[in-house]
Amino acid sequence: YLEQCEDIRHQRGMKELYQHRKETIERLFGTAKEYHNLRYTREKGKSKMEDKIGLTLACLNLKKLVKRMARRPFYLVQMGWFQH
Repeated sequence: YLEQCEDIRHQRGMKELYQHRKETIERLFGTAKEYHNLRYTREKGKSKMEDKIGLTLACLNLKKLVKRMARRPFYLVQMGWFQH
């Protein structure tokens, strides 16, 4: 399995994909570890850690949402920016 992953990673076009991953996914986990106390845990048990990680990632998503909303004009938010 690891050999297949390495083969895929070195195919044409995958370098850009992995670069994008480094900029998005790895940055998110780094922020969670550094600023949201996920480097070490005080909780015991899988369910407690799942709760902690879920809340942390939800907070990070809210943070991203606020940043996106700050870039948009206020009238777009009022007109139902959140509606489907």
